Amino acid sequence: RALAHQTAAWFRAVVLRRYQPRHRKEES
Repeated sequence: RALAHQTAAWFRAVVLRRYQPRHRKEES
């Protein structure tokens, strides 16, 4: 289902942001 895919992508984004919050700072 598309919903499941979206949920997985959102969860992954949250985890990535939580585990690597400085990744975005480096890009800025």
